[in-house]
Amino acid sequence: MYILSIEDIKEFTNNIIFARAYKIYKGNKIKNSKIKKSKDNDGIIYKVSADIMGSSIDEVHHTEFFLGEESIVKYYCSCPSFFNYDGPCKHIVALLIAFHYNPHKAHEMEKRQILDKLINNIQGSTKILAKTKYKILMDIILCVQNDLNNPSHSLELRIGEEKKYVVKNMKTFIQCIIEKKELEFGSNFTFSSTTHYFCEEDNKIINMIKELYEFNEINVQLLKDNNESFLFKGKKVYLPESHMKRLLKILKNIKFKIKYDNGEEILGEILNEDLPLEFNIDYIEKYIVIEQISDLPLSLSKDGNYFFYNKKIYHPSMPQIELYKGLFETLKENKKIMIYDDYLKDIEKFIIPAIKKVSKQVNIDDKLKKYLI
Repeated sequence: MYILSIEDIKEFTNNIIFARAYKIYKGNKIKNSKIKKSKDNDGIIYKVSADIMGSSIDEVHHTEFFLGEESIVKYYCSCPSFFNYDGPCKHIVALLIAFHYNPHKAHEMEKRQILDKLINNIQGSTKILAKTKYKILMDIILCVQNDLNNPSHSLELRIGEEKKYVVKNMKTFIQCIIEKKELEFGSNFTFSSTTHYFCEEDNKIINMIKELYEFNEINVQLLKDNNESFLFKGKKVYLPESHMKRLLKILKNIKFKIKYDNGEEILGEILNEDLPLEFNIDYIEKYIVIEQISDLPLSLSKDGNYFFYNKKIYHPSMPQIELYKGLFETLKENKKIMIYDDYLKDIEKFIIPAIKKVSKQVNIDDKLKKYLI
C-alpha cells in the first residue's frame, strides 16, 4: 500500500489548505474511518473514507480518496469547496494526514472489516450463537455420617441463577445433564444444560457425579433382580473412597458446607495440617490407661489421609497418619486402651513416644512419671 509522506501531502495542496486540514486532524473531527480493498486493471486499489465534522453540530462531510500502488488515483468530498475549487479541499487533505500518521490503523480497519463481515454472515445463519448462557451458582454440601465403624459419606447440591434450589433427586438431575433435558425446580427456575453452565471447579464435581452415575447404572444392569440405585438415594449421591478423596482435593479451592446427621450445616474448611490431638495417660490400679481427650476424629478415607475433627477437615502429614493409624483403630473399638503395668518398659519405649509425636498435648499421670526414665 502506498503511504504518502507529509512532504508529498504538502506538494499535493498549498500551505493554507494544509494548515486548515492539520487543524481538523488535531481537532479529532475525523469519524467513522473505513478502508476497502479492491482490484481493477491497474492493480490493487484502496478506498479510504471517513465522515468529517464541520463547524456546526449538523455539518458532516463525507470524504474519500483512492490509493493505487504508487499514487493517489482520485478523491472526493461532499463539501461545497470540493465542487467550487480545483484541487483537494481541506477535508481530503485532513484525511490524507490522518492516514499518514496511522497507516497501521488502516490495516487494522481492513482486517476488522473482513472479520465483521464474517461474524455478520455467521450470526445471520446460526441461531445457536444468539443464545445467552447463564452461570449456575451451586452450593456443595458434604454430608458426614458420624459412625466410626461404618462411615458413609454423601454429597448434596443446591443450584440456581440467583436463588438456589435443593436438587431433590440427584439421579434425575444428572440424567438431565447427560441427556441435555430440562429440569423444573419451581415456577421461577428451570435448569437446562443448553442455556446454563457451571464454573470450572463446580464442573469438576458435576463430571465426578456423572462418573458415579455411569458406574451405578452398570451395577444396576448386572443385578437385574434389584433395580435400586447403589449410590443414588433421593437428593444424595454416596461417595466411594476414591471419589471422596477426589472431592476433597477439589473442595480445597472452593467454598462448601458440611452437614451433620441431625441436619445442621456449617461452612466447610480443609486444613493441610496435623490433627490437634490431646491424650491422657493415667496409672490406675496396675493399668496404664490411654485415652484421647474429646471425641475421636471421623475418618473420611480408609488410608487416614483425611479426618473430620472439631468441625474441620484435616489433611495431616504422613508421620502423623502412620503413627496415629494404629492408635485410632484401637480407640475405635475401645475408648480407653488399658495395658498391664507389667509392660511398662514397652509402653515407655514405643507407645508414649508415638503418642507424643502425634499429639499437641499429652498429660501423663504424676504417679506414672516416677516410673519413667
